Amino acid sequence: MEKKFHSHIMEIAKEKETELFLTKIIEDRLDILSKNEGLVKMLLSESLRGNLINDINLPEIIFSSLKKGLGYHFELKNQTVDIDFCARQLGGVFLSYVILPNGQRFKKLTKQEKQI
Repeated sequence: MEKKFHSHIMEIAKEKETELFLTKIIEDRLDILSKNEGLVKMLLSESLRGNLINDINLPEIIFSSLKKGLGYHFELKNQTVDIDFCARQLGGVFLSYVILPNGQRFKKLTKQEKQI
């Protein structure tokens, strides 16, 4: 799971347009989370109960990869941004999508529906 979270983020971070960069990250992360929804829910549940070792801390895996990608993107643009705040906002969106699903699963949406 961790490999999937880190796999594309640095490549996506090279995107010059910040809006497109954020769109790509959101689509990529939601796609991964929705394809692994059962595993994600189990990892979150067990993590909250304290049943997992620190190396399997899903929220930390999500936030650390986001921070790296965001940091790299804004460094390339020579912009100062509160990376931690941005990562928490995006991470909250991702986790709430899994915990509080609304309607059809992201992985089942058409390309057009994903952009809305």
